[in-house]
Amino acid sequence: MNIVTNIEKNERTTRMVIGAILIVGAILGFPRFFAILFGILLVVEGYLGWCAIPYTMEKLGLNKKSDGGTPPPGV
Repeated sequence: MNIVTNIEKNERTTRMVIGAILIVGAILGFPRFFAILFGILLVVEGYLGWCAIPYTMEKLGLNKKSDGGTPPPGV
C-alpha cells in the first residue's frame, strides 16, 4: 500500500502528542475536568494559531524552524 502523506511533520508530531495525552488520560481514568481543560487548551491554540509543541521541538533542536504561519487575530 502506497500512502502519500499530506500533513506536515510539525502537525503530525502535534497530533501524536495530543493523541498520546488523551490515551494516557483515558487509561488513568482522569476525571471530566481533565478533558474539559484539555479541550479549552486546544480551542485557544486553534484561535491563536499557535501551539507550544512545535515551539518546544524547535527549542530542543528536534525540528527545523518553520515559517511561523500567519499571525494570530488582532496582531
